[in-house]
Amino acid sequence: MEDNKQGAEALKKIKELAESIDFCMLTTLDSDHKMSARPMSVQEIDDNGTIWFFTSDDQFGAQSADGDDLLLSFASPAKHSYLTINGKGLLVKDGAKMKELWKETLKAWFPQGLETPGIALLKVTPDNAHYWDSDATRIMMMVQYAYAKVTGNYSELVGKSGELSV
Repeated sequence: MEDNKQGAEALKKIKELAESIDFCMLTTLDSDHKMSARPMSVQEIDDNGTIWFFTSDDQFGAQSADGDDLLLSFASPAKHSYLTINGKGLLVKDGAKMKELWKETLKAWFPQGLETPGIALLKVTPDNAHYWDSDATRIMMMVQYAYAKVTGNYSELVGKSGELSV
């Protein structure tokens, strides 16, 4: 079932799905117009819909220039939830914001903590998004599929999906 959302309602859906899934693949284009993707973990999604990640200036900077388009792809097959976000990325070196978002688990990637050379934040401002979401369990999905096969009504089988216009 198509369920498009706009404005505050779209931001709420983006935040709900992205925070529940957490990890995503960040895809950018390099200077040779080749796509490059790497996993990222959401640190925060603020009330404006801005998504914050920790990164290193060489990891993001080598793949993309500030303000370039990027794509975030979130997937949780177990929850039947998927989200893609098109947006703009900006490398931010704000010590206060980094301190606010810091978690000790980040030492796995940044062993010297906030003193790790090149540590930075990636600020993603969403332009638009698309989601696919079903709250059905695997057993419920099988029951729904069997019902759809018998009745010929497949319209409710896939859950909800739609465009999210920020």
